[in-house]
Amino acid sequence: MRDHLFKDTTAERWSRYISWYALNVVTWLHNQERVKHYEINRQQPWVKKMSEAFDNEQDRIRAVNKDLHLVLLAFEADNRVVSNDQRLRNHLAYMTQKLDELATLLWPASLHESLDWLEKGAPDQPAFRLCASTS
Repeated sequence: MRDHLFKDTTAERWSRYISWYALNVVTWLHNQERVKHYEINRQQPWVKKMSEAFDNEQDRIRAVNKDLHLVLLAFEADNRVVSNDQRLRNHLAYMTQKLDELATLLWPASLHESLDWLEKGAPDQPAFRLCASTS
């Protein structure tokens, strides 16, 4: 099982809405030292490149910036994203046309695919690359 990653602001947000069950899971993960905390650098060169390359698509830029921490955290960790946010995934897949950096991300297209993929150890398979969505 892979380590679970939490950004500090995500942990703060979670703590406001967490159920007793989820609190027990998070506590267990911490006790097992399965949670890693990362400092996320929003000043990545590709973030500036994204703003420049898609300057005429401000709605897309705003949508991506809202959840940019998912992508930044994936780059800090292991290039894998598991999220059901299809809107963000579609925006980023579109952006791989101009941003090669994003093409390295592994992000299954559906929650069902994600579960199967995770059970297999989240291998690096071309079908799960973000750029495969644009082919």
